[in-house]
Amino acid sequence: LNSGLLKKLEENLKLKNYSKETIKSYLFIVKKYLEFSKNLGINSDSARKFILKRLKLLYYYIKFNFKIIFLEVVGDFN
Repeated sequence: LNSGLLKKLEENLKLKNYSKETIKSYLFIVKKYLEFSKNLGINSDSARKFILKRLKLLYYYIKFNFKIIFLEVVGDFN
């Protein structure tokens, strides 16, 4: 079922002339959502939980990288 859904999404994105990188990104995140929602079901509640989880991961990723860049540029975080 999921592979058919992903294939259909890919075909629709190609028909709309999306770039290969955009298609790759969309398929990646949809696949991650389908894996995440496996036991929760595909619905608005699981989508909301998935988005919140991804935002939390993104926040920590940005915070970590900003700190590294800041330390390289300024030399001290205090």
